[in-house]
Amino acid sequence: MEASLPLVATIVSDDSNVPRYAKLKDIMAATKKPVPIWKGIDLGVDPTRVGAGAARAQLRELVIPKQENKCEFIPGDSPEEQGERLAIRLRQLKVL
Repeated sequence: MEASLPLVATIVSDDSNVPRYAKLKDIMAATKKPVPIWKGIDLGVDPTRVGAGAARAQLRELVIPKQENKCEFIPGDSPEEQGERLAIRLRQLKVL
């Protein structure tokens, strides 16, 4: 089989080739099994074509933005009055 990279491939252990859900017992057992880590050299891959040295882009900074949630209730005796006040508030926030 040949495919262009990046590629994700899965292999089933029988000839049926029918997708199935994993059993809970198998999922629990999988958490205890070691995960093999192969390097490019182990796979016979040219080191100049993979990894940080072959990257076309360079990561300069990784920032996780702070997310602030703020809820503001618009008072009013009627939906029309609330709508007017909402429009005014949105203009103040420069959304409109």
